[in-house]
Amino acid sequence: MREILYLYCLILLLPLLGKAQQNTTLGYRDSLAYILTQPATDSTKARISFLLSDEWSYTDTIKAKQFLEQGRALAHGNRYLLALYDFYLAQLLYETDKLQAERMYLRSDSALSVFKIAEAYYFRARAWHNYGALRQSDNDTETMLAVMIDKTIPLSIQSGDKNYLARNYSDVGMIFMNQWQYDKAAPYFDKAISILDQAAQNKPNDVDIYINAIRNLVFMDSLADAKKLIDITKPRITPGSEAEIEFLINEGMYYKHMKQYQQSLNSLNRAVIVSEELKRPYLKESVMFQQYKTFSDMGKYEQAKDILLRIVNTGNFNSSQNRLMHSYELAGTYAKLGDMEAAYKWQKEYSTLLDSISKSQNAESINALEAKFRNAENEKKIVELNAINEKANFSAKSNRLTSLLLGTASLFLLIVLVLGYFFYRNNKRSFAQQEQIKITQAMLDGQETERTRVARDLHDGLGGMLAAVKINLSDVAREKEHKELDDIIHQLDRSVSELRRIAHNMMPEMLLRLGLEASLKDLCESLMSENLVINFQYLGIDKAIPAQEQITIYRIVQELLANVVKHAHAKNVLLQCSQLEEVFFITIEDDGKGIDITEKQGIGLSNIQSRVAYLNGKMEILPKGHQQGTSINIELHVTA
Repeated sequence: MREILYLYCLILLLPLLGKAQQNTTLGYRDSLAYILTQPATDSTKARISFLLSDEWSYTDTIKAKQFLEQGRALAHGNRYLLALYDFYLAQLLYETDKLQAERMYLRSDSALSVFKIAEAYYFRARAWHNYGALRQSDNDTETMLAVMIDKTIPLSIQSGDKNYLARNYSDVGMIFMNQWQYDKAAPYFDKAISILDQAAQNKPNDVDIYINAIRNLVFMDSLADAKKLIDITKPRITPGSEAEIEFLINEGMYYKHMKQYQQSLNSLNRAVIVSEELKRPYLKESVMFQQYKTFSDMGKYEQAKDILLRIVNTGNFNSSQNRLMHSYELAGTYAKLGDMEAAYKWQKEYSTLLDSISKSQNAESINALEAKFRNAENEKKIVELNAINEKANFSAKSNRLTSLLLGTASLFLLIVLVLGYFFYRNNKRSFAQQEQIKITQAMLDGQETERTRVARDLHDGLGGMLAAVKINLSDVAREKEHKELDDIIHQLDRSVSELRRIAHNMMPEMLLRLGLEASLKDLCESLMSENLVINFQYLGIDKAIPAQEQITIYRIVQELLANVVKHAHAKNVLLQCSQLEEVFFITIEDDGKGIDITEKQGIGLSNIQSRVAYLNGKMEILPKGHQQGTSINIELHVTA
């Protein structure tokens, strides 16, 4: 139950920064809109339009979209501004299309990676942060933590924005604190505060970092350190603000742990006054719960009971979980007061609520069925009344109805015949498609089997023979110094290396030994050069994908990259692999000369489409708008 009480205290914690990072006041919007009316470069107006899009995305998505597209038009193909467009588009999609938002954040990061300036690093850090927040919203805390440590924090360091860097360290601390791993959270809060102490100036919301660090220290029972931080933080608090309420809650918790109960109550009483002045009933309820805990620890169970009953009777945030916790606490408090009848009542309420939570879905289903039954009964009565009326008029209408029925029957038969024809043709086409997929499947399986056999024969057979020849020639060369023999040995070395490369391409050993991620990373590294940089991202992939499906995915990526190397003349390539349940996503973007989708497809694209069909997937080839290059999106169905 301790954890539940802590969760109640944590309801005021700032969520991990996702979309909400801007000042959404009306005055701020008006200021931005005013700048647009003044003489300025299109580049400046594009940036202002992006900011206005972000501001309106909270309340008016249509207006937000208009400002976003206005900014894109004002960018005039500028690659940097178009990368920011991708970021702000992800901001707009954050709540409505999480999967597309994730893609746009990653696309923005890739596009910005070529710009080695502080602002680009800052936006890349935000893009990765928000991507991680989206993953966490799907209960993928592991990815959020990895993104924060591996991407967001390093990029924040490069951006030089100390306040944002401190907030990211604090967010990592929050991840651990919300998992009740207070010892792991502490170093990240310490790092965040250390950075803020070195910053040129603190922003108003930076005080939240201090408040959360205090809370973590109290939960750790590191009360001496908590007191030091309380004394440091108090001068930073703006009186009459929500931050003051949060600070006073934590200060009250500290004094309660120190058994300085009157000081705890003084802090909490002040917090109640501020929450009433600001008209924040949810904050007031949190403060009152801490008052209850303090009175309970003092042994003043009558006062504790009265406060808890006021929370229950007010019911501002009377969710089933809150009522469950309140019932549990009231049962215990009445038992300590010796009022066993009331204790039993609240214990019974607790048990009933516990049962009702699990039964609520069943109740909804039953109510739905009952409503459906009543509707059916009403419809039945209506039908009976209509039947009586129809019977009275039947004689006068019988001839006309007979003719109408005959005409309708004829029309119905004609429709059935037409539909039957189309159904037969569609089934025939579907059957042909299924047969084609089976043929493709068998062909690909046969190709992979033959590739494996040939690769093994080349590597183990011919490769071994060449190695033996090299050894024999090396022995002869040692006995008799012949420059010609040395040249032949070098040629053999190159031949063996080329043979191994061919065998590796036909069936990469790394795929069989280390899995898909390692083999794709190795493939990317083997293709990179001074003129080609490949940014490989591998996110959220299930390692249990069957081997045959992994081979097919590898072949698709291998063919995609081969096409880029041979035809695109690109300098930068983004290869992104991700997975959502049973759908495997492949995205590849380059800044090359582009592709003309109206032209006849080559063998490479045909091979890719065959393998995509093999995994019941689909492929989309898109031009990159004002930017140079091509974007290909592939969705495959895998066995998760």
